[in-house]
Amino acid sequence: MDEESMTGKLCIPGCSKLRHQCQSHAHIFKPNGARRMAGGSGWQWQRIRQRILTRDNYECQHRLKGCTVTATVIDHIIGVRAGGSDDASNLVASCQNCNVGRGG
Repeated sequence: MDEESMTGKLCIPGCSKLRHQCQSHAHIFKPNGARRMAGGSGWQWQRIRQRILTRDNYECQHRLKGCTVTATVIDHIIGVRAGGSDDASNLVASCQNCNVGRGG
């Protein structure tokens, strides 16, 4: 997604900035460093991430100690190393603190 296509779109719910102006949540929308999926691209993963964040209303689904409530990352319920998939049923929105706290 280039800057032109993001112009005029608000960042995430609760953030009053436009996507292309928000440095706090910029990593959600940038394809740089996006995860590559088997048979897919970084853009495919970005679309999945956006779908999950939207589905979970940008709210962390773990709510562990130190949770910031605002989800900025996607977490696998069953980790990829343990055989988990990138299917939406195995993904939840998470704040960075909970994702790291779970070993993500």
